[in-house]
Amino acid sequence: MPDVIIVHYDQVESELLAKMALEAGFRAKTTTSAQTAREWLKIGDYSAVFSHRYIPIREQKELADLLWIGSPESSFVVFDLDPDVEYEIGEARLLGAEVATGPKAMSLLQEIFEKLSQKRNLKSTDFRVLVVEDLDSPRYVISLYIEELGYSLVDGVASAKEAITELEGNPEKYSCIVTDIRMPGIDGRQLIELVRNHPKLQHLPIVVLTAYGTSEALMDCLNAGASGFLVKPPKKADLLRELSRARRIAAKQASPRLASIDEVEMIRRILESRGLV
Repeated sequence: MPDVIIVHYDQVESELLAKMALEAGFRAKTTTSAQTAREWLKIGDYSAVFSHRYIPIREQKELADLLWIGSPESSFVVFDLDPDVEYEIGEARLLGAEVATGPKAMSLLQEIFEKLSQKRNLKSTDFRVLVVEDLDSPRYVISLYIEELGYSLVDGVASAKEAITELEGNPEKYSCIVTDIRMPGIDGRQLIELVRNHPKLQHLPIVVLTAYGTSEALMDCLNAGASGFLVKPPKKADLLRELSRARRIAAKQASPRLASIDEVEMIRRILESRGLV
């Protein structure tokens, strides 16, 4: 029986969540300490971590990183069963977390457990990535980084036009697209729109590469349906986090969009506060 971790502030909520986990076929380990949860994650793999929203975002990020180093397809869930709670989900979205708060928290948790029990197992050696970058050197470096993270199946193309030709010719070949935003001809936003409107490709996660000073372009890409983003030059830890997010999307056949159109402005405010755009 697979295990999940519950980091909580309320014993009643913890017991209720543990009961839901057991009914879905998971054993639950519960704690009020993020430090204890970190120690558990260092010595074992888990199907999910459920973190109460009161856990500081810095500690949530540390837990998520530890979880995804060992189990990239596992879920990190921010929860609060108080039906009256108002929670801005932007930070959780950027982290790659799922959110179960407010009046629909219980039904959302049920859906999460159902997806966990039905998810496909995708090995990194079965996960083929297409890198779209018009400049040779950055394309080579990004492809090399991806390979060094354990993803040996990486192809690169120099334009969005080449990418569309390759994708349409082999719609089942790729599991993820990593694309630059600013390219001659068809740019990154247009590539995302083409993929999202293609019946055989629209499920693919798409990670965009952005640079400082490209706030509007990045927001356009999120509106178009990007799954995540990396600031150039990408750090390996950030790249691993985005590839892990893409694997979870593919494994659970979940929505490939990082944010809905209504959530994009909230994402912008968070990124601006961090000085990333």
